[in-house]
Amino acid sequence: MADLRELLDRLGFTEARSLLQSGNLVFRSRARASAQRERLLEAEAETSLALQTDFFGTRATGRNWNTVLKLGTAAEGPP
Repeated sequence: MADLRELLDRLGFTEARSLLQSGNLVFRSRARASAQRERLLEAEAETSLALQTDFFGTRATGRNWNTVLKLGTAAEGPP
């Protein structure tokens, strides 16, 4: 995951972090269409990391972010 976070940083995304060791990343980005972001990340992951994967983007706001965190925590189970 560190390699993927470094890739996001190099591409100009900020505050990239893995979410609850789930393989999901959260980050901040400048205004880009979600589909454009996904294509960029897929191409760069394959070129830079030899990683073929799909990226799915969503825009989390303060209101729905708490739900995302709660669902992730529940999926991980107790520590």
